[in-house]
This record gives sequence, C-alpha cells and structure tokens, in this order.
Amino acid sequence: MASMKFDINSIVKNVKSAIDPESAIPPSEEKNPLAYRAFRLNEIMKELKEKHNSIADDFSKIETNLNEVIAELQEESKKTAEPAAEKKEDKKEEDKAEDKK
Repeated sequence: MASMKFDINSIVKNVKSAIDPESAIPPSEEKNPLAYRAFRLNEIMKELKEKHNSIADDFSKIETNLNEVIAELQEESKKTAEPAAEKKEDKKEEDKAEDKK
C-alpha cells in the first residue's frame, strides 16, 4: 500500500478559495499577502465610494421629484378647495334665504 501525504493547508486553501474567491491570494502576491489585502481593501473602498456617489445622486433626483409631486398636489388641493368653499358659502346663503321665508 502506497503511503500518501496530505497537505491539509493546501486543501483548506483550495476549498476556501472555491467557496469565497475573494479570500484567494494570487500566486504573484503570495510573498506579501498583507500588502495584497491592503491593496484589495483600497480598491474595494474606491468602488464603494463610486457606488455611494451614484446612489447619492439617485437619491437626490428622487427627493427633487418627490418635492415637485408634493408641490403639485398642494396646488391641486388648493384649486379643489376653493370651489368647495364657494359652494359652502352659496349653500349657507341659500339656507339663510329659505329661513327668512
């Protein structure tokens, strides 16, 4: 029976990098993994910052549109409220006129 040696560390690294590719360190960076991780963190932060700015711009556009909708609804509300108030005044005057009869 041939004796086989298992390198548990390499098996764990292979499984880990298969499950989570971000955890893998390229062979060219294996001599200095800490520098590679710092570089990756810096890249990820830049990407996140760009996404944040894009999302912030989108939220600003949404806010602007919502404010415009609110302003338009308030204008519509005023327009419909004025005729309703006039109708109430007319009805009150009619009621007073009928009461006098």
